[in-house]
Amino acid sequence: MPGLTPAQLQRFHEDGYVVVDNVLDDAAVDTLRAALDELEARDIDDASVIRGGGHIVTIHGLPLQQGPLSQVLRYRPVVELLERLADAPIQITGGVLLDKHPEHNWDIGWHPDNGIYVHAIPDGAPEDIRGGLPVYSTLGMEMAGNVSCRLALDPAGLDSGGLWVLPKSHLENHGPAGDAKTRFAADPGVLAAQAPGSALCFRPLLLHRTEKMTAPGRRRILHLQYGPNDLVLPGTETYHWPLPRPLTAIDRLS
Repeated sequence: MPGLTPAQLQRFHEDGYVVVDNVLDDAAVDTLRAALDELEARDIDDASVIRGGGHIVTIHGLPLQQGPLSQVLRYRPVVELLERLADAPIQITGGVLLDKHPEHNWDIGWHPDNGIYVHAIPDGAPEDIRGGLPVYSTLGMEMAGNVSCRLALDPAGLDSGGLWVLPKSHLENHGPAGDAKTRFAADPGVLAAQAPGSALCFRPLLLHRTEKMTAPGRRRILHLQYGPNDLVLPGTETYHWPLPRPLTAIDRLS
């Protein structure tokens, strides 16, 4: 993996995001695509796997999958990048597949990712179950040290449903998505375009949005979520994924 440059590290800390090319080589991208194809061909009963338009469009529990789809969360090029950005030992806090294609197309306005998979939703917090897993929507800056990593398996750009971001918006928790969508509706933001194998890393509280894709094909993203190993949440703990804490790296996807 090419090294993270000082300029990229500065951009991440100041603006809340950075795109790093070639985190995955062509062989790793092909391995992950093949694993998704194999899973898609199987008839499985799994609440975390959602189908639409003839495809698997969402997998909420990537850390619970077998083979490359869970191994990628511990893949050394990814872990070393995330440890440097987090500047701390890290733990897995979640992992989601998002597959956008013409038969399953969507857009979504400005929003932060202030929700996190937890062991149990704290007393008094809204009930939120995604793919059979409990999610707690944070109210403060508990997730300020977390880092999300979107690994692109296909082009994710202007016409293929790439992510738009609002630099420096990670410095506060903007709350429910509807509030941010209305407040920042007039600001187009910046397109964080990705080539296959690249990683878009950002603070989850950074406001982001996406538009419908207009190009043919698919836009498969592995949205991996990490937090510092000493992350503290009020009244609960992060979901107990079957992965070591702090996270240790592996060298192969098999």
